[in-house]
Amino acid sequence: MEILAFLQKNDWALLGVTLLPILAWIFYFQSVNKEKGKYVLLAFIAGMMSVFAIKLYEQYWNMGLLWFSHSNLFTYLSQLISEPSIAQFLIFIAMSIFVAVSFFILVAVLMFILEVGSGDNTISLFWRKAKCIRDTPTVFIFAGLFMGFLAWGAWIALPSFVWKGLMVGALEEYVKHLCLRFADEDKIINFDDAISFSIIVALGFAFVENYFYFKDHLNDPYMFRGIFILRSTLSVLAHVGFSALFGYFYGLAHFSDEIYKNEVQEGRHKLLEGFHRVCHINGKRVFHQELMLEGMAIAMLLHAAFNSALEGYSIQMALPIVFIMFFIVMNLFHRKDLHHRRGHILR
Repeated sequence: MEILAFLQKNDWALLGVTLLPILAWIFYFQSVNKEKGKYVLLAFIAGMMSVFAIKLYEQYWNMGLLWFSHSNLFTYLSQLISEPSIAQFLIFIAMSIFVAVSFFILVAVLMFILEVGSGDNTISLFWRKAKCIRDTPTVFIFAGLFMGFLAWGAWIALPSFVWKGLMVGALEEYVKHLCLRFADEDKIINFDDAISFSIIVALGFAFVENYFYFKDHLNDPYMFRGIFILRSTLSVLAHVGFSALFGYFYGLAHFSDEIYKNEVQEGRHKLLEGFHRVCHINGKRVFHQELMLEGMAIAMLLHAAFNSALEGYSIQMALPIVFIMFFIVMNLFHRKDLHHRRGHILR
């Protein structure tokens, strides 16, 4: 009780207690694949900023906007589920597009302050990076189309907390990924970097999120103890797993031109090549987006499964999800070593 009373009065002490397990995880993953300290710090701060971007959205999502009464995607999704219609579907998709673009602009502003203010980028370099990643909102828009199509067509009857988990997963993974790309797009020179920086951003996100959770439960010693243990281990590893798997596909997309060229030579992607010849669609670009959407879909669905397990108070279901993801992530680092030694990419 005395410790909790001290933490209630001292925010810096609570920040320190929250940070300790996060630092332990950073030390562990740095031992697996070491990145430069400055880059790690910037990626970690970027992850922290992703929480503030989401909190800012939550703060103002009930405000009217143009002809919309609000911008709360959760409410629009609930309305689409309860009253499936073309009108509700189109409204949900329109708001998904608005939210995707708005987050891109908001994160761009936050990361401009961080990147240029820290001296990591000049204004011209940051502008070129922003132009390079301007297609990132399509990842969230397609996630919105996927959820909207399921809800409108009533293809699957899901509990409300599962739909909420899908939306939370899509929003959080999208914003974390935006921060990653603005912070580290120009620093990724191999597949390991894409996974490592994704993990560091996720740890920055988990740090701020955990702080808010811990602060809300300081009045209950029993709850605080349980939440501290659960969120410092299981939830942190879950965020690491979601982002690392998305990071793996991001790494593939980052080097997609080379991958696509090799796979076309092996006779794969004949459909994309056919579209390219007939419709002049850039097969490489479509392949890049395909990889990004795969990563987003996997991260979003796993995030939803994990959140749904916790919402249903089933730690027994959440544990295997996290442990399986953790072993997959460790295996991905191992496979990256094989990539470097063999000189080709395994998928």
